[in-house]
Amino acid sequence: MTLQKDNPSHPDTILPSLRDIAFVCPLCRGELDVADQAYRCEPCSSTYPLHGGIPDFRVFADPYISLRQDAQRTELVLGVLEEYDLRRLLDYYWSHSDITPPDLKAKFIRNALLAERRGRRLVQVLENGPFRQSAIPRRVLEVGSGTGNFLVAAAGRYEQVVGTDIAMRWLHISRRRAREAGQADPALVCCCAEHLPFADRTFDLAVSSATLEFTREPGRALAEGSRVLRNGGGFLLNTANRYSIAVNPYAYLWGLDICRAPGNPATFAGGGKLRSTWCECFRSERLNSSRSSTSRLWRSLFPTSTMSRCKPSRRSHVCK
Repeated sequence: MTLQKDNPSHPDTILPSLRDIAFVCPLCRGELDVADQAYRCEPCSSTYPLHGGIPDFRVFADPYISLRQDAQRTELVLGVLEEYDLRRLLDYYWSHSDITPPDLKAKFIRNALLAERRGRRLVQVLENGPFRQSAIPRRVLEVGSGTGNFLVAAAGRYEQVVGTDIAMRWLHISRRRAREAGQADPALVCCCAEHLPFADRTFDLAVSSATLEFTREPGRALAEGSRVLRNGGGFLLNTANRYSIAVNPYAYLWGLDICRAPGNPATFAGGGKLRSTWCECFRSERLNSSRSSTSRLWRSLFPTSTMSRCKPSRRSHVCK
């Protein structure tokens, strides 16, 4: 491995939108060297590679799929990124999921296509709501940018908007969304919300929507968001109530989250029984809808209970 001491800032294949950002090691927050198209932290003995121009600073994997699986799905996206429009790209991506029921695939795709409306609403909140400031923020960070709905809506309104997500596949899909909006590739960084690769007081404003509930350590994620904000900066946070008795906004299953409530006998370390039962329901060829998955899930967890006759929610949802 060759360290490039004469030009330590960035690898030459990094996205152009990232060239004025000074990254630090997400573990020790120390300075990074550039080594063979990757970042290198000597004190931590850690190497952070680039993938399609996007730096990968993850210190652990997505909570739902492994790093290897994420890499495989990312390669699927990159293989057709230049050829497919956003709708076709999403269809292609979800066609390779073998555990998601067809009706949920259609909802996830529709949700992603309508996501820019939510992005525009967030921008309106920032400009007209309690985050209105006398000076317009220059540098904005989104924690959990997903497929780029806020990034596209916020482009041109601020000097720089940086999107981060633990899923490399979503970041590359967001490049297609930006291109269809006539924009250049956004500033995209793959990292964990609990370990941001930015120096203290880098940003004026942070935004996080439908992300905190997926983090491994929510408290640490909030602390990191605060750390990278300058004095007087703002943090707009929007998160789902994971202890609600209503339909889970991501799996579309009634009562899924109440099982996680403190003191509930169905609460388990790591979500063991719940997750394995849920995945088993999804994999069953006899089930073709989220409602039947819900019924089977409840019968498995609470064999003596009667499931309430509820209609599925028609609200728009977010899929991570």
